[in-house]
This record gives sequence, structure tokens and C-alpha cells, in this order.
Amino acid sequence: MITSNDDSDSLTQELKGIEKLIPQKERKGEAMLRLEELRRRAKKGLIFNLASQYLADLRMERAEFESVYALLLPIKKHLTPKSQIYLHHAAYEMRDYPLVVELAGPCFQLFPDPSIAVRSAEACAALIRSKSAVGWLMAARKAGCADLDSIASKEIFNSIRHRREFIKFNNHSRV
Repeated sequence: MITSNDDSDSLTQELKGIEKLIPQKERKGEAMLRLEELRRRAKKGLIFNLASQYLADLRMERAEFESVYALLLPIKKHLTPKSQIYLHHAAYEMRDYPLVVELAGPCFQLFPDPSIAVRSAEACAALIRSKSAVGWLMAARKAGCADLDSIASKEIFNSIRHRREFIKFNNHSRV
């Protein structure tokens, strides 16, 4: 969504300047402060979305999941693939399991990583969606997750542990 603020040369130049700071480890703090100010000035639109995603990227490096979640949730329809994956992770950490499930398929297609599948399985289990949880556990296995026994033994799976599909999965994973 492009807004009149996106035509502002000063905002565009500020974003370009910040983009040069981000890769510099010793200047990331400065980049974060400038991104927050840029977001405040832009309010909405493409520059706002980019600044939000850059800031979320920096916050993700610090495992500041609540902040990442707050930054990305309002613009979830405009996220880059990397930011979608960050929102998936942050939503999991914030226990927004419906959002985790919503983002699970697109994120796993973009990046078929076992951790995405495991978070998705746990979210499905928390929502008592046993077939989906088992499907995600099987996807985690295919993606290379080696320690499914310890994952499947987590407390979050207790609500579906008695379900036929989960029992069948557990029996097959031990063979």
C-alpha cells in the first residue's frame, strides 16, 4: 500500500541511510532508534512497512518476540517472506496459536525448516487439532527433525495424546 508519505524524499533518504547502518554490528542500536523515528513519521505505507520489518529483523536477533509480534501483526498482509517467518515464530512465542496455524503453510513452503513444522505442530496440538498436529510432526520428520520423540512427549501434546492419529504416529516413530 503506497501512501503520500512514500513520495517524501526525506523519508526515502532516511530509509536509505538506515539501510546502510543495519549490517554494521556496532551501529544496530542507532539503526533501531532511527527506524522507530521513521515509523513514527511515516505512520503507514510502504516506507512504514519496510521500517517495521527492518526493526522486527533487528529485534528478532535479540529474541524480542513480543516486540516483533507487535511490529508485524498490523502489517501481516504486506510482509516479505522473511518477515512472515518471523511473525510465525513471534506468534508462537506469544501463544497466538490461530495465527501460527494460519501462517504455517505459507511459511513452511517458503522455508521448509523443521522448527517451523514443530512450532506449527505444537500450535495445532494446543488448539486440539490432532490430525493437523500429526501432519506437522510428519513434515518436521521429512524436513530433518531427528528428535521427534522428545518433541512429541512435550506437555503441549497432552490434549491430543489419546487421539488415534497421535497414538499411531507415536507407534510408527518408535519403530
